[in-house]
Amino acid sequence: MDGSKIKNYFEALIKHHRNSANHSRVRLDDSGHGNIRSVISRLLQALQNQDKLNRDWLLRQPNYAQSLVLTLQSVPDRAVQLCSANCIAELLGHANTARRAQVFVKHGATMALCQSMAQEWRESAPNEAMLMLLHQILTKLAPKDKRLPARLRQHQCLPITLSLLRHCALASPGSGRQAHVPLALLKSACLSSQRNAAAAGRSGAVQQLLKLTEQCGRRQLTLLKLALDTLICLTRLRSNAARALGNGGLGLALAQFEDWQRRDNRNRNVPIRRALLLLLKQLTAVRAGRRALMELGGAEALYQLCRGSLGNAELEPLTSAATLILRQCAPRTRLPVPTPMSPHNEAASQASPGPVSLPCLSKQSSGLASSASYLLNSSNMMASLEQSLTKSMRLSATDTSLLSVAAKPLTSRSQQQQQQQRVSPWLSTTSDSSGVSILTERYVRLSNRVKSVARFQMLGYPDLIGATSPPYREALTERKSVCTQALVLEDARRWIDPSDIIDRVVYDLDDLIARSRSAASNTNRLINEDELELQQQQPPQQLNSHLTFESRFESGNLRRAIQVRRREYDLLLNPDIGHRGHLQWFYFRLSNCEAGVPYRFNIINCEKPGSQFTCGMRPLLFSVKEAMLGRAYWLRAGKDVCYYRNQYWRPKTANSGPRMPYYTASFTLTFKHSGDICYLAYYIPYTYTRLLADLEEWQSAGSDGGDILFSKQCLGNSLGGNQIHLVTVTAEPVDSNRPVVLITGRVHPGESNASWTVRGLGNYLVSPAARQLRREFIFKLVPMLNPDGVINGNHRCSLSAEDLNRAWLRPTVARQPEIYHTKGLLGLLCLTGHRPALYIDCHGHSRRNNVFMFGCSPTQSWVQGVDRNNPGWLLGAGGSGPPAEDPGYRALPRLLAQSAPAFSWSNCCFTVEKAKEATARVVVWRQMRIQCAYTLEASYSCCDQGLYRGFHMGVRELEEMGAKLAECLIRWKAFRSIPPSSATVAATAAVSPSVSAASRSATFLVGSDTEDRDENFLLQDGNSDGNDGDDSSAGSDLGHRRLSQEFLNEPDNELY
Repeated sequence: MDGSKIKNYFEALIKHHRNSANHSRVRLDDSGHGNIRSVISRLLQALQNQDKLNRDWLLRQPNYAQSLVLTLQSVPDRAVQLCSANCIAELLGHANTARRAQVFVKHGATMALCQSMAQEWRESAPNEAMLMLLHQILTKLAPKDKRLPARLRQHQCLPITLSLLRHCALASPGSGRQAHVPLALLKSACLSSQRNAAAAGRSGAVQQLLKLTEQCGRRQLTLLKLALDTLICLTRLRSNAARALGNGGLGLALAQFEDWQRRDNRNRNVPIRRALLLLLKQLTAVRAGRRALMELGGAEALYQLCRGSLGNAELEPLTSAATLILRQCAPRTRLPVPTPMSPHNEAASQASPGPVSLPCLSKQSSGLASSASYLLNSSNMMASLEQSLTKSMRLSATDTSLLSVAAKPLTSRSQQQQQQQRVSPWLSTTSDSSGVSILTERYVRLSNRVKSVARFQMLGYPDLIGATSPPYREALTERKSVCTQALVLEDARRWIDPSDIIDRVVYDLDDLIARSRSAASNTNRLINEDELELQQQQPPQQLNSHLTFESRFESGNLRRAIQVRRREYDLLLNPDIGHRGHLQWFYFRLSNCEAGVPYRFNIINCEKPGSQFTCGMRPLLFSVKEAMLGRAYWLRAGKDVCYYRNQYWRPKTANSGPRMPYYTASFTLTFKHSGDICYLAYYIPYTYTRLLADLEEWQSAGSDGGDILFSKQCLGNSLGGNQIHLVTVTAEPVDSNRPVVLITGRVHPGESNASWTVRGLGNYLVSPAARQLRREFIFKLVPMLNPDGVINGNHRCSLSAEDLNRAWLRPTVARQPEIYHTKGLLGLLCLTGHRPALYIDCHGHSRRNNVFMFGCSPTQSWVQGVDRNNPGWLLGAGGSGPPAEDPGYRALPRLLAQSAPAFSWSNCCFTVEKAKEATARVVVWRQMRIQCAYTLEASYSCCDQGLYRGFHMGVRELEEMGAKLAECLIRWKAFRSIPPSSATVAATAAVSPSVSAASRSATFLVGSDTEDRDENFLLQDGNSDGNDGDDSSAGSDLGHRRLSQEFLNEPDNELY
């Protein structure tokens, strides 16, 4: 039979439905049903007799599939519906049905089939064959219709499916083989719908499936596998899991698994065994299920299974499922620490009122804000500046406050050379007569300026000698799933076979802090005696039986170390001060190790569910003995590096939501030297003291002659009393029309890679290669926005226990002085006509690879409707939307992708999310109207593209990234065609007619090159002795309130 008859029958169906549509109010009589019955039966016969049925061609014809669906849906005759369903089944076929199923779903076949099923079930004698056929068709359409579970629930088809399943299970063995038909639809209905799963559980589906799995035996494997998969879908709900446990489901599944484990010697039925294990996993998600498994001895059986099959690729699915069950059944406990808060909290709250006192900080910090509005006062400004300058002379001859640079002329090059003698840190190896290197002397001297909450006991040796990454690239480690399984088994052995467990605390920061409170305060200079200790070390046989740990140095973070076994240690990190969490950064010292033997370290209180440790990243190790041999490098070390969830749970609080688990970062180290002293870190540390040394190096490079004009200023003090430094770099002579570029970094203390990027940028700016760049721009750098967090080993917060990168909308001088002063600087630049052309905030990223940027797109902002705070709307005609987006903000990332090997354009994102509204990038973009505002993110881990693909990101790559960023700015400026700021001359001309506007503008932009002090004179209110009450103090408070309202707290201000 050829295809012409099939075509004629379809045309007859289409004609019938068109006539029915034209006479919708006329009901068909028996003769009409007879005609359509004749056509549909002949069409079915033709489809069944066709030798090579071209189903895809038929379904591509217009209205063919739709005519069958309409026939099933509109004709109430049971014979017609049966033939229509058979025709749909014939056109679907038995294999490769996805595309054909999509055609029927598009025309509403699932709705028609559900209606037909419900209509057939309501008949006095339902046709079982018809119901089975409808179930088969719906099962084939299910993957292409996401709304099928809702349609089944709407037409009450689930009770029909369960009744058919019960009937097939109780029927004879011959008909019982058809139980897979309703079972497959039940699985599809419950796979993505919890409501359907709950309804099926209430209707007795769990009990029926347990009986079915028990009756299947070893012959009906397909039905058994399908029944187990459906049970797994149902028991994802805890109520259904409880029903299964109440009906002995766990014992049944465990017995069946052990039986299959004994009989399946050739591993032919691994999917059946894995399905049983997944069912056990769902049942042990309930506490009663875990208790029942332990009572039945299932944990020991699974442990023996994993030990025997570990490393067997054929049995890897079984091992993976069994390890998940063991990890789930581990006793759930809290962390072995007295409190989840940091032990430094009490010391932070009882700090001395000098640098940390909030009233004192408010008084000192208000000077910066008041200086902006004070600078705009026309007539009395210069007189007031001279009066303030005269008062400050009694305190110090040198000053670097922000406002002082607007009043004092720049120092000459010869004066700069007389003020400071050039010393090169990190590069010089010259030693004095006492044998102490100049580098060590400088670091020790600068470390005395550091003010910390924690009481430090030493200086970190790698920081003291300026250790960095090696001169070669280090490859990632291979990721092995068997490694995680082996470590989970070792953890399970702790509670299954605890015979070799030591469980001894070998380092306890809480106890050390408690004992130090009663001890006398140590006022001596901090030093490092690692080399002396190695020279006087004991013979290997006299070493202690455990490693010794220490983290009481700058940026150190380790709270407790517990010796679990002889060479295995559980480590707990210290949370951010004043906070319960933010646990990622670690940096500590260990000693007393043996050479050539593996030590396993488990950091057991990590918070994030994902980590780069699962993708090949390794921790960093520094060896003091290797450094003494001339190899002073931070090296990637460790094998069996894994990251997985453990048995510890976070304590639940009123606002914490559901209880969340902790995660373990585990790695194994083998030390090269016995008795060595080593340091371990998440990433190469960059301390606040190292920043001070780099600032001195940059300043000395700026005083070497040439055209470099360098200024180092104190922007303000942090809560802990540490200075927030502002660096300005440009070329002489100063041109006030140069665009300003503002770079900030290290707002998150644990992101030390951000500091290395800023360091590379700073090194390039003071180098001879940047001569043209300095003539084109005025660079202002705030290298470390959160010095307190860096010093005290925090990961994300400051001493106020807040994420400073979420405080840019309304910072206060009492809680966020770091952001308050930096935003005040931005406001001062904008008010004086020097709005920065570019702003970049440098960060580190713990989940993505490469270096990339986040920008701000007006059309991709989360704000709906007309957003008057969105700069894109201001660019539109008449200031109203939709915005005509300027794609120029994408130019800099494009240029970086072309020139920097570590930069990835594909990772860049320009979406403005609602959760990021208080970040530096978005606030600067919205309030300051700086279109080119970016967040530069550098990965902790590696690059997955370009020249550095497959290698860790080291200091060399990050510093190169900073240099490439600077190099791209000349091309970026040419692309953007940045015009000179016409507002600059107008703003500076109003300052004083007696002083050159250009020189005063240049002085404001560049600043002073004199030495910085802990306090600057314009941050002092009242007289020189510090008393309050004169007129200048009142004016300062007024100016502080004015600028605070304009720049810090009002996002809708017209000035922006």
